[in-house]
Amino acid sequence: MLKRQFQVFLAMSVISFALMSSVPAQEPSTPSISPSKRALIGELMVITEVKKTAAGVYQGLLEQQRKMSEEMTKRAIEADPDYAQMSDEQKESAKTQLLEKSTHADRRMQELIDERINFTQLITDVSYQLYDKYFTEQELKDLIEFYKSPTGKKATEVVPKLLAESMELVIMAIQPKLQEMITIFTKAG
Repeated sequence: MLKRQFQVFLAMSVISFALMSSVPAQEPSTPSISPSKRALIGELMVITEVKKTAAGVYQGLLEQQRKMSEEMTKRAIEADPDYAQMSDEQKESAKTQLLEKSTHADRRMQELIDERINFTQLITDVSYQLYDKYFTEQELKDLIEFYKSPTGKKATEVVPKLLAESMELVIMAIQPKLQEMITIFTKAG
């Protein structure tokens, strides 16, 4: 039973990491940006604390993934037909063993991601590329002026919290569907 549940867990972990991180597999290309526009984008990114926000969002995603992974593991065990036949001691032992394995797998997956992806640099590169694509120099100046205002400063403070909270609500909303998928996968095997 544990081997099958661990396979289910690994499959769901990969899916959840993919859903939650949505990080491109390769570094984005950095088209040439004029020095004046690059300076404006850089100033905007400093004012809006892009690197700090990116790091916070990334850590929030990791924490949400960890929580979701743990919950999915527990539910996967309980969904197994053999689970009902086990004694309370066996149930607890099975949960403990699988949670230990899933925690180890989560940590290893995180290590691999951290080794291969500089998330903060990736966000910086993507930000330059997208701000260059969607904003003129004048619009960047307008944004800088806005983010220096009291409302802009509040937006810089609140938006990361808003994003983290919205991600948590999205995860809570999709968790039942992921549980259904685990149950279907478990019964099919």
